[in-house]
Amino acid sequence: MGNTSVKGYVDIWGKHGALPVDHTGPASYVTGGETIKASQLGLRSIDFLTHMSWDTTGAYSAKAHFTGTGVRTSVLLQWYNSSGTEISAGTNLSAITIRLFAFGG
Repeated sequence: MGNTSVKGYVDIWGKHGALPVDHTGPASYVTGGETIKASQLGLRSIDFLTHMSWDTTGAYSAKAHFTGTGVRTSVLLQWYNSSGTEISAGTNLSAITIRLFAFGG
């Protein structure tokens, strides 16, 4: 899994950063979601994370799941196919990239 900030776009609101990120999936997906850490996005915390589009093939999307309360330094990113079913465990998504939007401290 990898993250690449979109060139030319990082915005700062107060002490919070906002940025689109091209995110590449994991080589072996884990049911329930992959862990995305704030530090992987260049942030200290994640206040909001969402996908901005389907992948380039139109086959996959993802949804962030926040657990607990308060400041979060990581979230789970669940991947779904075009029929809305979570991807099976062990699926190789390393050739799939989606665009995320992250906002955090």
